[in-house]
Amino acid sequence: MIDSGEPVEGDSTQILRQEASIYARYLSGGPAPPEIIERHVDACRKLLLDRPAREEQGLLAFARRHPWSLPALDAACSVIRPEAMLRKRLFVMLALLETSPAHAPLFIATPRRRLAAVGRLVLHGVSASLKVVLGLALYPVARGTR
Repeated sequence: MIDSGEPVEGDSTQILRQEASIYARYLSGGPAPPEIIERHVDACRKLLLDRPAREEQGLLAFARRHPWSLPALDAACSVIRPEAMLRKRLFVMLALLETSPAHAPLFIATPRRRLAAVGRLVLHGVSASLKVVLGLALYPVARGTR
């Protein structure tokens, strides 16, 4: 039998579950309940996000093996490849977390003083810029991974 490089059905499901867990931790700071993980797997299958193109596989595998790189790779993809499979899968998890009652408070803004809001805005801007720079440096390495 010739290996096409595509994961078999069981492997694909395990990979999607592993990624869902990593994405949830990245987006929410904590683990996702099993039902969110399974909904992510189902959504990826229904949206045809479960079979990435060959050029996408390296980036996804790198992010899976090195979860610390996800913020930087996400930031870099937002600039150079906004339609990347990584971002699409992250958006699916983001939508699931946002609509989950347990995680909804993460997405509800709390009142802040104007100076504190401006300070946070500046810090987030600097942080995002650093992530983009790191991600742009890391992207070629991550993409070449199989």
